[in-house]
Amino acid sequence: MIENKILRVNENERLTLENDSKQNNCYIVNIQGNNIQTKKEFLELMKKKFELPDSSGWDSYTDWMTDLSWIDNQCFCIVIEDYANFLKNDAEAKKIVIEIFEEDILPYWQKDVMKTVVDGKPRLFNVYLVE
Repeated sequence: MIENKILRVNENERLTLENDSKQNNCYIVNIQGNNIQTKKEFLELMKKKFELPDSSGWDSYTDWMTDLSWIDNQCFCIVIEDYANFLKNDAEAKKIVIEIFEEDILPYWQKDVMKTVVDGKPRLFNVYLVE
């Protein structure tokens, strides 16, 4: 069984993990943490990177991130570079981003997809927080 997780990594670990993800044909999204300082910037970036139909708030973002039917890759990888500066002045939004991954997105792709989608298949979905 796959295990989706959030991992804190250093730059060398990130390079190794990202190379492994490329070899496994993962859909990789790199986020420059120091460039994302507001909830709106985060949601707009995710909408663009994942081609989400809507991400006007946390609920719509979560709904679309637990769909992604238009992406054929069997795994996803989100790399947040410079995590310490990601949403640096909005601790509440940073907390919510991580909670949504931990409580909604990662569990969905690990096992819940099999309960909610006909012939739904789990997909590997990891988030790397680069220190």
